[in-house]
Amino acid sequence: MDKLIGGLESIETVMEELKKAGKGHVALPKEQYSCPFRPSYMDQFASAMIERTLEWGEKKDRIETTQTAWTKIVLFVVEQMKEGYHDAMRQERRARHQQMKNSNAWNTAHSSLGEVGSTPQSGAVTTVQHDLMRRVKTIDNL
Repeated sequence: MDKLIGGLESIETVMEELKKAGKGHVALPKEQYSCPFRPSYMDQFASAMIERTLEWGEKKDRIETTQTAWTKIVLFVVEQMKEGYHDAMRQERRARHQQMKNSNAWNTAHSSLGEVGSTPQSGAVTTVQHDLMRRVKTIDNL
């Protein structure tokens, strides 16, 4: 919080730091904890922080303006962290999807080549298989 308050002149830097902290929650090792991290935990964190900030200091100093300011700060922090978390999750999903697409393309290409040696039940080689075998032999000769 001190870094946040001290960095209000360069809010973009503070926002990037908070988003980076949120992104870090995507990579939490699942083996280390009994359950996976959920974004709703950030909401629970915000509630606890807001409740705690309302109890700080002398009771006579707890005016509505101060309470509102702290609530806005906590909500800002959590919102930036959630944005970073969701950005990282989207990137991870895209990377996994691309990896699956690449893997499926590789498997499809290699499975069609694997069919070259197979023959129908009657033992005859089909025209398609002949053409494919001819292309494979041509590629091997390059």
